[in-house]
Amino acid sequence: MSNDVIAQLRSYLDFAAGASTEETVAMAPSTRPRLRWYQRGPVLAAFVALLVLAVGVPALLLGSNGEPPPLGSQLLDPLDVGVERVWPDSGFVGSPDEIASEFAREALGWVDVETISDPDASPDGPVWTTIRHAGSEDLDVLSIPIGEDRRVLMQVGSLVVTAGMETEESGQLVGIPQVPDAVSAILHIRFVEPDRVEVLQVDQSDLEQGRVAVSSDSSIGGVVIVYLDANGVGLTATGGHFGPFEASTPSSTTPQETSTTSTTTAATTVQPTGDDLALVDAFLEFAKNASAETFSNLPLADSVSIGLGPEIVRSVDGENLQESQAWMIDKAEFRAYTGPFSALDLLRTLDDYTVQVGEHPHCVGPPQSPPNGLDDHRRVSVQPTDESIDSCLAWTTVDFFVNRSGQVEAITMDLWEP
Repeated sequence: MSNDVIAQLRSYLDFAAGASTEETVAMAPSTRPRLRWYQRGPVLAAFVALLVLAVGVPALLLGSNGEPPPLGSQLLDPLDVGVERVWPDSGFVGSPDEIASEFAREALGWVDVETISDPDASPDGPVWTTIRHAGSEDLDVLSIPIGEDRRVLMQVGSLVVTAGMETEESGQLVGIPQVPDAVSAILHIRFVEPDRVEVLQVDQSDLEQGRVAVSSDSSIGGVVIVYLDANGVGLTATGGHFGPFEASTPSSTTPQETSTTSTTTAATTVQPTGDDLALVDAFLEFAKNASAETFSNLPLADSVSIGLGPEIVRSVDGENLQESQAWMIDKAEFRAYTGPFSALDLLRTLDDYTVQVGEHPHCVGPPQSPPNGLDDHRRVSVQPTDESIDSCLAWTTVDFFVNRSGQVEAITMDLWEP
């Protein structure tokens, strides 16, 4: 407010309080008679109120120091980010819809939301829920039960969050996927030792770089990123956990043990036979020690389809798979990861693994359908054991589709869909 306006207001207040006649006349000629004492009160109150509105409201809008409040300042309370789960670490008593609504309220400030949970998902297992909010894109979250009617979020959004990479110059780096229209973000980071949750504000330059440096004195357990628009309103969120793999996720077996049906999904698995285990062993041996001899042990059909998830990309001559290039799928992007992709490369990375037959969980998610035309084939899959990975971000699977003659007619690979 300008000094002239404030001075004028003060003059009116002097007049209301009984200023000198000369001042009164100069200021308000139409009110020459002095106000009686019982007339001054209402006028004084009115001008005080006007002064408060004129001076106080801008101060509230700008903040006590005369500067605009920080974007998203109403969302700076630390979230209960977990190590083995995204949110809340202590668990939430309620249904998949209720935990989704509560996360939207606490993390994004969304109040009037609509939640739509997967109608085909078992309420006793993992459930995907879509959160809808006026003016925002739909946000998908994955919740799982952890006992005592409690649920936790294991996945927030569809963007890949990375964390923990350490450099000498910057410390640990958290990767921040870019979101259109986002001008800032709020990071809620759970550090493991010492155990604490820190809240960091990220500006537009950090968003453009796609990463931000954080403390390096403790490993990162989990991250929730809340994106804000130019008005400090929550646009969307993403989150992941990087601590020990959640104990309630599907059980696994070693090649010497039998596979069992997961208690947290609707997957239908059967016990792998000796032939199933031998098939997986043969492919793993070839992947790690490629030679004409190890290749000859692969039970390949004359034509083999190569695919990503439920999609067959192409078919190749089985004999050509002796060359690693024949396994390569030159696709720019798949499940938010950048290509190219190769099932053979995934097999090379497996040391501790589990073998399953039939449908299998997609990490903590529901089973994925086989590619079209392969429903009647025996599905033998190999994934890393729960103990060998830190989170679903490290989960992979290679699935072999075997015909009735025992030959592999299709090989697909899949990754966790963040």
